[in-house]
Amino acid sequence: MDEVVVSKFELLNDIYIIDLTRLPAVPSIFDNVRARDRSMSIFLRRFLEDFAKPIKKGGREHIEYVPTQVVTEYCKYNVSKAGELIKGFMYPSSVNKGGTSYCLFFDRYDCGVKKKNTAKCCVQYLKLVKGSTKRGPVKALCT
Repeated sequence: MDEVVVSKFELLNDIYIIDLTRLPAVPSIFDNVRARDRSMSIFLRRFLEDFAKPIKKGGREHIEYVPTQVVTEYCKYNVSKAGELIKGFMYPSSVNKGGTSYCLFFDRYDCGVKKKNTAKCCVQYLKLVKGSTKRGPVKALCT
């Protein structure tokens, strides 16, 4: 049985994320006006399919993540809006049908932990909601 740890966080600053929950329809091959969008639309749908699918343990989980990891890393460091790099993705949950999941590009420094050898903290984006951390089976915590 897969166990997970789930916590609630409060967002302290506005961020930009890529919303993959409402992808537009793939333009028809005969649509001359939106023909340029067709390839990107197909790519995004296939990326979302791979990104959102649950990975089964069995020794290959690290290999299965590689294609989506490459695209995610590219977006993390190269995609921006209004001069701000995006901070993650919002996508349909593969565990909770009809639910939404988030992949956020934060580490402990974005949550207020100070970096070594510096008096300053990075911009704090998240704050753990006290008492919200739970551990247990995926189905019990993520539905």
